[in-house]
Amino acid sequence: MQRIRRVIEAGRIGRTRWFVVALVVALTLLPAVEAFAFFAASGSGTVPNVQAGSPNSTVAIAPNGGYTYAGPSTTNLMPGGTVSFNAVIICTAGCPANVTTVNLSSWTSDKAGCDTATFPGSFTMPTVNVNNSNVTASGVSAGTVTITWVNLAVSQNVCSGAKFAFVLVIP
Repeated sequence: MQRIRRVIEAGRIGRTRWFVVALVVALTLLPAVEAFAFFAASGSGTVPNVQAGSPNSTVAIAPNGGYTYAGPSTTNLMPGGTVSFNAVIICTAGCPANVTTVNLSSWTSDKAGCDTATFPGSFTMPTVNVNNSNVTASGVSAGTVTITWVNLAVSQNVCSGAKFAFVLVIP
């Protein structure tokens, strides 16, 4: 019986040693194998129903309220004066549109000889930075637009009484 007990005890000690050795090896190698698996892993997946925006949006820029004149006249635009108005931007196609700035592109008048070819540089406008750049069909405020009629070194009398149209653009 003593012999059986020694064999059983010897077996337990042997199994415990192997278990400890296996545990030490596992704790040493497992982080390295896991790191290798992380960097060597590859795979793919599908993300459904992601809505893309339209690359081409169309917006309309329009005055929102009345005009305010300043300079030589407070009732009409005159050389050396300004006209200010609040502008609204409305997305008309491919909404929503991303708008960050508004600039003056060109101008026309209803009078012959009162044009950009005859009077280049007649009108200026500082860039208007749009605070809410996500323009929807319901529109957003562009802020205040101020256009200055530059008093050129030549007579601009041919433009007296003219009605101007200003083309505002976004980049």
